[in-house]
Amino acid sequence: MCVARLESGINWRIDTGNGYEGAFQWLHSSWISMGGGRFAPRAIEATPAEQVLIFEENVATDPRAWPTTVPACMGLRSAGPRGTPAAFGRSVLGTAEDRASAVRRADTQ
Repeated sequence: MCVARLESGINWRIDTGNGYEGAFQWLHSSWISMGGGRFAPRAIEATPAEQVLIFEENVATDPRAWPTTVPACMGLRSAGPRGTPAAFGRSVLGTAEDRASAVRRADTQ
């Protein structure tokens, strides 16, 4: 949950007014192109679990979608090339329990 924490303070419903929204600060076009539209038309309308799922599906194959926060969460200076191993995405996400706990907290707010 490091990326969501850095992007939005893990605020699932944030709309910053600059075109970015949701915990992972999606542009609308990115949300749709990464598959989020199958859950909700906008990231802020998706559940926390849906936002995490779309992030998980995409970060391992293209960490450059979050060019500052993914490397920061990995202790790196910049995102690597496309096709970075899946372990990259898993380490950014934290443990399954970290993700489940964050989603449970969001569902009670």
